[in-house]
Amino acid sequence: MWVGLATYYEEYYNLSSGAFGNTTARILDAPPTTDCDDLALPTLLWGPPFTGPPSQMFSSLFSDLVSKGYSIVTVDHPGEQPYLQYPNGIGVKGLGKDFVPTGEFINRVHEYRLEDNFAVLDALPSLREELGAFFDMVGRMTGEGVLSGNEQVKKEWPEVEFSSSAPSSVA
Repeated sequence: MWVGLATYYEEYYNLSSGAFGNTTARILDAPPTTDCDDLALPTLLWGPPFTGPPSQMFSSLFSDLVSKGYSIVTVDHPGEQPYLQYPNGIGVKGLGKDFVPTGEFINRVHEYRLEDNFAVLDALPSLREELGAFFDMVGRMTGEGVLSGNEQVKKEWPEVEFSSSAPSSVA
């Protein structure tokens, strides 16, 4: 876990230094629980909750889903999460847990999240080619609610069935 994120939560919850950052989880090196090659499961586009923790905090969930055959693309929105760290190590502080947005602010968030997610969706074919990774380009996608209920998204991506909840086979 990033030091800046751990420090943020330790201060927010009034915990001693290291209490949050030194928490570890056991990760098993095990084969997938199913034969993933024949599943043809959708690619999940994951966006963390507004002002909530970044995608990194959901790595256990992602590991479980990947072991079941899903491919996952995460989209963090810098400035929303209390703390986000770029791959080059630079940390960005964002909105605090106590931030209360106005309706106008939420509308702006909705718009830039759509732009961010469209950019990711548009990049998937080239990422698939560059990385040799499997991304389901035709099936349904489970995404953040901001995507699933938007008519513009449905118009731009008519071949994709959007849902705002995880597939029942995951539970």
